[in-house]
Amino acid sequence: MVEAVSCCRPGLVAPEMAEGMGVREALSWIKKKLWHNVIVETDSLIVVQAIRSPIDMVSYFGNVISDCKTLLKELNGVSVLFVKRSANSVAHFLARASYSVADRILRSCDVSSDFQNVILHDCN
Repeated sequence: MVEAVSCCRPGLVAPEMAEGMGVREALSWIKKKLWHNVIVETDSLIVVQAIRSPIDMVSYFGNVISDCKTLLKELNGVSVLFVKRSANSVAHFLARASYSVADRILRSCDVSSDFQNVILHDCN
């Protein structure tokens, strides 16, 4: 992990919409940082399949997916992959933590010992 962002937004949305919005935010952040050769992992197979699909969806979810596709075209070497939640406990840890401490950027040197343990567990 180089950096991570946790944020919480008001409102209720379907899980796939929240995941899509999260991927869009990640891609926007990667673009802003001018990073290349990055893998964005999500546990939402629906989002990954929608991003890979050539079909345009006419819906709010479709708009979010369209934004993701546009950002991916603008980025160099960035991909979005499906990873089972059980194989990505770091993302799950961050999602849970965003309820209590929203809108923060974590750098590798700033992580707590609990978070370091989660990262090390994911690496094994």
